[in-house]
Amino acid sequence: MNDFCRSVTPAFAFLVSQCGYHLLSEDVSPSFDNGQLVYASPAVRIVVTRDRGQVFFSASARGDPRDVDDEILALLIEGVKAYPTESAPRDFSADGSASILHRHLASIEQLLSPSRLAATLRNAGALKGQRAHVLFGATRPVDRS
Repeated sequence: MNDFCRSVTPAFAFLVSQCGYHLLSEDVSPSFDNGQLVYASPAVRIVVTRDRGQVFFSASARGDPRDVDDEILALLIEGVKAYPTESAPRDFSADGSASILHRHLASIEQLLSPSRLAATLRNAGALKGQRAHVLFGATRPVDRS
């Protein structure tokens, strides 16, 4: 039985109850305990996913198809310019991901604001390319700008 609605949905309820977001959709798989929540404010869209027991999120400017995942968002918030060659272990639990989002939501919204969006996406693209190189040994980061 899938417990997505009992374990993941409540962890992110703060988006609706405290932050002015609306739950646009909730898709739950009948197997494998996977699911996805899509939240939106007037400015930002957040997608929360649980896949194979790991919970993570991505965010995008509302109406823009380009999203940035939670790991890259955390690096951008910290002002990191190069993907670390050794990273700390991540907490992929629902509570861990929700806690990160709750603490950094205002910063994420600023990164995705119209005045900062182009720079955010450029920097996120560079970090994603560097991540591929670090994690998978790609010979050159892919430039998707």
